[in-house]
Amino acid sequence: MVKKFFSPLCLFISVFLLIYIVFKSEIIWIGEKRSYYLPYFILSNLLLIFSIISFFLSKKNNNKIFRTLSITIFFLFLCEGYLLFKNTIKPKKIVNENINYNLLENLKKKNSEITIAFGPWNYVKNNDEDNIPLSGLSKIETTHCHNKNSYSSYKSDRYGFNNPDKEWNAINIKYLMIGDIFTHSGCVNRPHDIASVLRILSKQPVLNLGYEGNETLIMFATLKEYLTKKVENILWIYYEGNDTDEIEIELKNQILLKYLNNDNFTQDLKSKQNEIDKIVENSISKFLVNKKKIDKFTLKKFKLIFTRFLKLSNLREKFFYKKKRELYTPPHPMFQKILENTKKISKNNNSNFYFVYLPEYSRFTKEYQKDIQYQIIKKIVEDSNIKFIDVKKEIFDKSDDPKKLFSTQHIGKYNKEGYKKIAEHIFELTRD
Repeated sequence: MVKKFFSPLCLFISVFLLIYIVFKSEIIWIGEKRSYYLPYFILSNLLLIFSIISFFLSKKNNNKIFRTLSITIFFLFLCEGYLLFKNTIKPKKIVNENINYNLLENLKKKNSEITIAFGPWNYVKNNDEDNIPLSGLSKIETTHCHNKNSYSSYKSDRYGFNNPDKEWNAINIKYLMIGDIFTHSGCVNRPHDIASVLRILSKQPVLNLGYEGNETLIMFATLKEYLTKKVENILWIYYEGNDTDEIEIELKNQILLKYLNNDNFTQDLKSKQNEIDKIVENSISKFLVNKKKIDKFTLKKFKLIFTRFLKLSNLREKFFYKKKRELYTPPHPMFQKILENTKKISKNNNSNFYFVYLPEYSRFTKEYQKDIQYQIIKKIVEDSNIKFIDVKKEIFDKSDDPKKLFSTQHIGKYNKEGYKKIAEHIFELTRD
């Protein structure tokens, strides 16, 4: 009975896995993550060879193999179940920095004029809007980096960014920053974020145009929209964890694409802030309604957990994530063009342009083994004759314990001391 069904079943599974892996690697990722899928490709081929051999084995040997495989599979799913319970059902020391709906509701009871940070990335996949916001709601108390018991917050400026509004009245700007969450607020309150520390050190105005979730093309578009005439230094704050991962998605947005293909294109967002506020406010309302539903244990959530269980997702992440982190998607070919266009805009504006490289937490753990991404990005920047501020090398690599510069409350983010050292290093290299 085992021999009759075992060999055909193995053959079917191996062929299915092989087709699925090739589809994911070559069709979905267009070969960009071939190195990541290579171990799975090898495994599926070995299974295919084994399934063919099994047709010629004796019934007794097939029974032994069947029992061994059954025990192994049972053990793997037992381990996956444990990890699932530990990481998903009963999280331990894991901070959820997504919106805590109950926390927000409690805050609204004390202050009805309060909102959440809701950034440009939420609109990237939508090509139906006439305008795509590149900031959040303007002139309102904005909460950010929520977890169970705390959050960071700031009063947004006239354009929805994390700045004291008076900065926009300044004629001369010392620094203008573009970037993602590390630029946006870094999950700390003023005056501990990078922009605030630079204001203190330079005693001059600083404009922070960063926002959580920003990717490469959004940063470029934001600069084109909000760059003022007299800016001494433009800082591209780059986080190595994910800042080049989604350019392909950005390029599918027709509005963002126009920023890249047309030097003169803008949405003229400064004059449309009331319209932008309405778009963002409606989007936030819809998001919070959906968030409230998701917070409950719905059938959809159960399906997601069950699918991850069947795919042994937690187990694979536990043992292969460190390799996956290094086998990252190489920078999109358009990454260098976007940087060079940013340099061109800076030059035309008589501004100095700096590329600031921020390291991620995982590189300072035992799991981080190589340094591929750092070398590639640094070469791209230097080949484009852009000034490279190496925070990784000059601050974190020289620290006795770089992990002490990271937050214990907001996983993966820096703490106040970390941001202070980063800002001080930037200031020292750009003060003249």
